[in-house]
Amino acid sequence: MALKSVVKEIPGITYFDEIPNKVSALQKEILLNMRKIGDITENLSRLEVSLEMANIGKQQAENESALSREKVKELLLEVVRLKKMVST
Repeated sequence: MALKSVVKEIPGITYFDEIPNKVSALQKEILLNMRKIGDITENLSRLEVSLEMANIGKQQAENESALSREKVKELLLEVVRLKKMVST
């Protein structure tokens, strides 16, 4: 009686003799899914590295932009100073 209830609990199984094949198929499925998880994890790691590099590049561009704005301000002040010198 106990074996019949075990067979009923396992989807896709009608006879007790089918259990080893079902277990084997499930093991193969687990290995395939673990490989897929590994691939996805690897891709995620690559994306994280790419994102970090993009953030670093963005920060560098923002810093360069701020420095350029400061340089423009300095040059404009220099132009104003030189115009005053020429006009006097």
